[in-house]
Amino acid sequence: MICAGARLCVWSVGKLVVGDRFFINHYALIDCHLEIQIGNDVMIGPHAYIGDFDHDLTARPGQKIGGATETAPVRIGNHVWIAAHAVVLKGVTIGDGAVVAAGAVVTRDVPKMTIVGGVPARVIKVR
Repeated sequence: MICAGARLCVWSVGKLVVGDRFFINHYALIDCHLEIQIGNDVMIGPHAYIGDFDHDLTARPGQKIGGATETAPVRIGNHVWIAAHAVVLKGVTIGDGAVVAAGAVVTRDVPKMTIVGGVPARVIKVR
């Protein structure tokens, strides 16, 4: 189910794969430039963000910042909950049964059956 205001953006060469019983809440955004895979029974909270790219910040003086993008695939396993206002950045894999707490910024892989939270996200406990 895709709630009002949620957006799934897939750019020209991007590949977004979504499993069964997928739920994305109000105003969440999935921004796919390369590849994002989402498993079965995944819930994404309101205003969450998942992206597989970032802007290149190596511009020299006088050059436009962020003109190019750097990409890396994102993989989200089965039975995952990504809570409200959470952010999942490029190159991250989230294991089966994991939970991402509200407001967390996920910058590295999350093991299966693990709860992470904070900025940057760190393990809170194992389920």
